[in-house]
Amino acid sequence: IWISSFVAFFVAFLAILGLGIGLSQAGSQLSSFWVHIIEGISKVVAGLAIGILSLKVPKWLGIYPSKKKKEDIEKREKETFTMSAGELRFNIMWNVWREMAETGAFLVPAFLNGNMLSIPISGIVGIVIGTALGLAVYFGNKYLKDKRALATFMAVFLGALACGLLTGGLQYIELETKRTRTAFRLPNSMGHWKLPFTIAKPFGYYSNPTVLMIVIYWGYAALLTAGHGYELYRKKKIEEANAMASSQVEVSVKANGAAVDV
Repeated sequence: IWISSFVAFFVAFLAILGLGIGLSQAGSQLSSFWVHIIEGISKVVAGLAIGILSLKVPKWLGIYPSKKKKEDIEKREKETFTMSAGELRFNIMWNVWREMAETGAFLVPAFLNGNMLSIPISGIVGIVIGTALGLAVYFGNKYLKDKRALATFMAVFLGALACGLLTGGLQYIELETKRTRTAFRLPNSMGHWKLPFTIAKPFGYYSNPTVLMIVIYWGYAALLTAGHGYELYRKKKIEEANAMASSQVEVSVKANGAAVDV
């Protein structure tokens, strides 16, 4: 397992290193148009991925029901534990490589801009935030009896971050395409490039948003809210079906008991 993980990590690291060197050299020759487009697409992809994560976390905490049937889960677990050594090595190497490749894709804007200092800083921040969220899910799932508050906080936090990243990505794309009308302008003292307001920028705060940015932000927020609403609706229906099945079993047991007494 350790050897397979190291091999996949090392190969992916070399690929990202080569990509970084090539793009950093080409970055100075690329126009600002392509730099902004690539950075915008990168943020849009990140926003979509984190939006999906916002819907997944409540499932991991057991708040939302799983779409997979119990029999399918047991079958998959059985198949997992009967996996051959070759299949296990392939799965480990593939998943490590895939995660590293995704990291390399998100580093493309930094490579193009030549802002190499942002890479280790972003890495440290990402490790801290990721570790904190991972520990929150782990300990919350293990020790909290009522996980609804934790699931709600993480769903809202990740959803707001997803909306902000998607909006920020479109803002970069708008810089180089047909820009929609600016909806409003806040004073420069409240600019999204100044502290403390810049802290809220990843969550969608802009002091001069365009019409497209506002529509996309609230539209994506509504879509994620609808997704959470659908999961809550499914949970309610499953609970009602389970309650009905339990009552039917109870009635059947009582009927059988009465028949035996007779």
